[in-house]
Amino acid sequence: MNIREICTLPTGTKAQFSTSTAGPWGGSDGALTKTITLAPSETIKQVYGTTRTVEGDTVVTSLTLVSNLTTYGPFGKANGTAFCSQVQDHKTIAGFFARAGASVNALGVYYA
Repeated sequence: MNIREICTLPTGTKAQFSTSTAGPWGGSDGALTKTITLAPSETIKQVYGTTRTVEGDTVVTSLTLVSNLTTYGPFGKANGTAFCSQVQDHKTIAGFFARAGASVNALGVYYA
């Protein structure tokens, strides 16, 4: 899995807000560029995927984003231990943070 960048922009906003990018991260399993543009009323409600140990490091091997309208992914290869970040009622995922070296080792979410 190769994550080039993670950008977030508040739902329904335009360029007056800045985005934050980071990366690239990832191994040599292949490069994927995928831009996800959310509809004005669309929000991310769940993030899930898998992790596994590679040469002593835990790495994210797959990632799927679920919105209130559709599912994006899976990105990467789903193998290893499953993880899931379910959003509580009336909240949405407002952003992401990660710990990474050569690969993404951990991915977290900010709720709003």
